[in-house]
Amino acid sequence: MKLQQITDHIYTTPPIEATDRPLLGVVIGEKSTLMVDAGNSPDHANQFLKLLKQYGLKAPDYLVLTHWHWDHVFGANTINATLIAQDETTRKLQEMGRLSWKDKALDQRVEEGAEIEFCSSHMKIELSDRQRAQIKIKIPEVSFEKHLTLDLGNLTAQIIHVGGDHSADSSIVFIPEEKVVFMGDCIYDTIYETPRRYTPRKIFPLLEKLLSLNAAFYFDGHSGQPMSFPDLETFTNYLRTISRLVSENAEDLASLQTKLSKALARELNEEDQEYIENFFNGR
Repeated sequence: MKLQQITDHIYTTPPIEATDRPLLGVVIGEKSTLMVDAGNSPDHANQFLKLLKQYGLKAPDYLVLTHWHWDHVFGANTINATLIAQDETTRKLQEMGRLSWKDKALDQRVEEGAEIEFCSSHMKIELSDRQRAQIKIKIPEVSFEKHLTLDLGNLTAQIIHVGGDHSADSSIVFIPEEKVVFMGDCIYDTIYETPRRYTPRKIFPLLEKLLSLNAAFYFDGHSGQPMSFPDLETFTNYLRTISRLVSENAEDLASLQTKLSKALARELNEEDQEYIENFFNGR
């Protein structure tokens, strides 16, 4: 792990794909420090805290969770900060706190369809069976419904519930003075609902909300590089093209692939295929 300075007051650590560690962020105000997401294990969280200390940065006073998925919350109990989350995130964490995370329990939930293999396998890589037996799910001290604003001293953190396909509780953290948005995983497709999909009524209002913030940097939870505002515009228009083709041509996937290739004036790649399937599944 390494700490990357984004602005004078904002730092991030990049995601690590092998164990599904998400990007973590920290916002350093004159009065208070805010951490965005808790990491996927106590070790992940502790490494982040050590990096802050090495850089001479203040430990977090506040910790905001962007949504309830394990990789963003398992490190929360390690961090001595006021935990903040959206109401549905808090409810899901209360449910998680009653579960066992050991191999046997995980495997049973995967078999029953209550857990997915992707998450289970990455938990087992990041944490041993014994370590998962000791996981304690921290319940937020502060819970909000739609939005919450924190005064960090010379900086403002706007925490906004945006929902979306990936997780209905998804929230973003916007620092207007620095023009930075932490999106968590809100722009991704579903993972716990099958088949995986995008639904236009969820993704496009969300993207328009993000664009309305007119930020310079948009960080998602599992990409090392942020999107710029033009990047996000391009991505939104790309998804609109796919959605329009699906709505106008509710045919088989092969026909849609041909039409998208023509619309983009290039051969499709694996990512294009996935987006077509997601919108086709969500039509």
